[in-house]
Amino acid sequence: MQNLNVRPEETLYVGDSEIDVFCGKSSGVYTCAVTYGIGDIKSIIAADPDFIITDLTKLIILLS
Repeated sequence: MQNLNVRPEETLYVGDSEIDVFCGKSSGVYTCAVTYGIGDIKSIIAADPDFIITDLTKLIILLS
């Protein structure tokens, strides 16, 4: 974020596991979990991401 000169409140961390959600939260940014990939959906939900998407095209809508 520092290299790109962006603030945490302007940043979205997208990942496919609960570890990604924890990393984003520990960085103070918004988190978005995808339901496909290596992560277990129950673990991802338990990590409490700000957003959950089932399809990458929904990310475009989320960012709009």
